[in-house]
Amino acid sequence: MEENKFFFTALVIGLLLSLTFYVYFGFNNISDFVVAKSITHYPNAQSWRIEGQVAFFDSPREARIDFDTRDLTSSVSSYYKDELINSGWRLVQYSDDSRISQSLIFSRRIGDVNYTATFILGGNETISFDNSENVINSITIMHE
Repeated sequence: MEENKFFFTALVIGLLLSLTFYVYFGFNNISDFVVAKSITHYPNAQSWRIEGQVAFFDSPREARIDFDTRDLTSSVSSYYKDELINSGWRLVQYSDDSRISQSLIFSRRIGDVNYTATFILGGNETISFDNSENVINSITIMHE
């Protein structure tokens, strides 16, 4: 009987430690992932991949979306400027390095958490798809 009591106590302590570890290190990663999933899928994306990054201690927590499209970078940028602003995001920084590459940074407060969405559109990374070049784009979601 005493052995069962010890086992049950050890099990409860283990579960509490696991829950504490999850809440402290993993919960915010999940919230970044959920916010990333709320970003509208670009209509002409040939591929769309979302992945979360597990972080510990003081390293940044983030979720990342990668997608490629044949559309011009300016078309992707215009789409997301309209789409995110209409969804409650605020454009805080815009950089147009050329007709090839653009970056946009949006921010939004959800509950008591501030999120940023950083868009890197265009650039040097391309993939071949049906004898044409698709530009790889990325969106990184982070919270403060």
